[in-house]
Amino acid sequence: MKCEMLRPNLFSSYLVDEKTTIWPDHTFCCFFIVQHTDNMDFIHKLAFQLRFTCCRDFNFFGVHEPLWHQHFDDIAMKWNPWHEKIVAITSGWATLDSFVDAMYLAVSTRCLFPNDVYLLYDDRLIYEEAMRLFDVCDSAKMIAKLNDTMSNKDR
Repeated sequence: MKCEMLRPNLFSSYLVDEKTTIWPDHTFCCFFIVQHTDNMDFIHKLAFQLRFTCCRDFNFFGVHEPLWHQHFDDIAMKWNPWHEKIVAITSGWATLDSFVDAMYLAVSTRCLFPNDVYLLYDDRLIYEEAMRLFDVCDSAKMIAKLNDTMSNKDR
């Protein structure tokens, strides 16, 4: 799998059966747009693989969100002894707006919680809309910062 760097700690890649492998050697979180992919063997293989990396945060959006969410939960429970201090967190998002808000939060809190964010998708149109919404979040943050700076100058 080839990842495209979108920002210093944000990467994206098209989710392809049998060709998706993520194995960075540092902390990261994953966001999945899963509109078409329902191959249980593929989901199991990826969930199992990611369980043994530094990824502990999995977020899902799309038609197959419940399937992916449940499968990742099952793998996390099966392969995570209760005495481990670090557990996997899985989240499903009902709307693209909330999914993008969560992704934006993960990217923008990098200074507090150093990690990379991977956006894996199987639907190009939803991916493009997600990135448009991400840019809207980024623009809103920049406008708020500018307004704050201007109001501080007036004091």
